[in-house]
Amino acid sequence: MHKEGEEVHATADEARAGSTPHKVRWILAISLGAAIVLLSLIWMVGAASQGERESEISVTAQIEAQEDGRDTDGVLGPGTSSSDTVADDVAAPGGTN
Repeated sequence: MHKEGEEVHATADEARAGSTPHKVRWILAISLGAAIVLLSLIWMVGAASQGERESEISVTAQIEAQEDGRDTDGVLGPGTSSSDTVADDVAAPGGTN
C-alpha cells in the first residue's frame, strides 16, 4: 500500500485484508449442479411411475373428457350450474336430504 498525494493505492488483497481462494464459487457450482440433478431425478421418477389414474388428472385429459361428454369430477360442462351438482351430491347435516 502506498500513498500518492491524497490518494491511497492498495492491492485487492490488502484492501480486503484476506485472500480469495475461489472456494465459494466451487461450492456454489457443485451445489447448483447437485440440486438440478436431484430435482430432475425426482421429477423423472415420478413421471415414469405415474399410473393410469394419475394420467387422468392432467388438464389435457380433462379437456378431452369434457369434449367427449364424460364426467370430469368437478369440471362443470356447458348448461350445468353449480347449484345443480351441489344439491345432488351433498347430504344434509342430519344425514338426510
